[in-house]
Amino acid sequence: MNLIEAIAAEGKKTANKIRIIIAIIVFLVVVSAAPNNPAIVNISYLVTITIFAIISIINLRTVSSLFYSKIIKYGTALFEISIPTMLKLSHLATAKPHLMINEGAAFQAYFLFILLTLFQNDRSLTILAGIVATIEYSILVNIGIFIFHIPIISGSSEWGHVVIDDEIGKIVMLVGFTAISVAVLRNLQQFAFTALKNERNALAKADQLKEIVGQAKTVNTSLIDVSRNQTEISAVLSEVANDEATMSEELSSMYEEQTSAIELIYKNTIKQTDETKLMKDRIHEFIEIQKNVITVGEQMLDNIVTITEYSKKTEASLNELSHIMDIVTQSGGAINSFLEVIRNITDQINLLSLNASIEAARAGEYGRGFAVVADEIGKLAMATSDNAKEISSQLARINQDINSSISIMQNTQKALNDMIAIISASKSNINEVRNAIGNQQKAIEDVKRQSDILDSLSNEILMAINEQQSSMNESVSSIQKLSEVAQIVADKTLQMNELTIQINTIAQKLDEITSVMAN
Repeated sequence: MNLIEAIAAEGKKTANKIRIIIAIIVFLVVVSAAPNNPAIVNISYLVTITIFAIISIINLRTVSSLFYSKIIKYGTALFEISIPTMLKLSHLATAKPHLMINEGAAFQAYFLFILLTLFQNDRSLTILAGIVATIEYSILVNIGIFIFHIPIISGSSEWGHVVIDDEIGKIVMLVGFTAISVAVLRNLQQFAFTALKNERNALAKADQLKEIVGQAKTVNTSLIDVSRNQTEISAVLSEVANDEATMSEELSSMYEEQTSAIELIYKNTIKQTDETKLMKDRIHEFIEIQKNVITVGEQMLDNIVTITEYSKKTEASLNELSHIMDIVTQSGGAINSFLEVIRNITDQINLLSLNASIEAARAGEYGRGFAVVADEIGKLAMATSDNAKEISSQLARINQDINSSISIMQNTQKALNDMIAIISASKSNINEVRNAIGNQQKAIEDVKRQSDILDSLSNEILMAINEQQSSMNESVSSIQKLSEVAQIVADKTLQMNELTIQINTIAQKLDEITSVMAN
């Protein structure tokens, strides 16, 4: 039920209550005036008022139920608008029929009953009541004039006569009052429609405002949640940035130490390479000497004296060769010591690579590139360790060959001494000397090959160290970038904290506004 329907329902209830009150008042008036009125008039008044009261009660009981209909509404209106007419007609049964026209109290009831129709918010009903009242009163005037021949006059009123201009004025008053009542009702209805429209608009605006307030509260709650999450994220990022900065400093220090160690290895490797080249030069010299020894041995077959002299020279050369072999042996020992250092450094590099891989895994996305570098360093260290083992094995064989050569040279020297002692007695020993020299030449060639291998391994070690240095430089660069990223993360975290504070402030203000609007 809308506002207009509610107003109409209340108007109907009010109209019925007024009808009951009118019925009671009229009843009391009729009862009090009964001794002065004829019996027929009293009976007519009481019957009409009783019917009117019953109809009013029925209307009051049924106005809010399903039994109330237009038939009851219009029937009641027609009956009540005819009440003044019926009361006036009752005077026809008396000796004073002119009272039908001259009695003014009943005529006022027409206006009262027309006004009652306004409470029911139905212009058709008001128009109908006005028309019926005008027609019935016109009929009463015509009945009095043409049937009961009541005298007609104009101007001032006179008892027992019909003042025609007054009656015409009453009829005009009924028409005018009806028109005014309809106009008033129309204006009231328009006002009610306008009020209803405004109420609907106000309710719609209120609903929209409530919806906006609800949405604002939802947005405010979301802002608070976002702010809380941003605060937690900022704390985590700040902790991560601090851990990255600390880790970057530790890795930078570790790589500086490792770089210094690699530079030391590089210098020692260069020194080893130089020693290896020097050994190769000595071996070439030894080979040349050996060729000379062979030439001298061949000449010994032709000239014993010459052989003896060159044998002495050979003895001196063997002494020098023995001295050179001692140097080579010492170099081999130094190389073994150096290889041991390389193995130790390789183990340290493997350990550092493992630690770097662990730290890179902790760093997550930022440590992925560093993990690749650490893995490559580990592979390089493993390759270096394998090469060092191979070099050590080769050096062991070289030392074994050198020891064999020393033993051979010692035997050769002894043989030469024996040869010098007995060379004049027997030439058969010269062939033994030649064979010994051939064996010695093979041993020297083996030494040369081992020297070449050692030189090749030294070059490979240098290349590996250069690659390791490049990797270390790249790692240092990655660490520096990681430190820069950590600083950027720290700065952004501070900015995020500031934004979080601003969001909290805005959310609080929005919450205050929505609370005020909700209240």
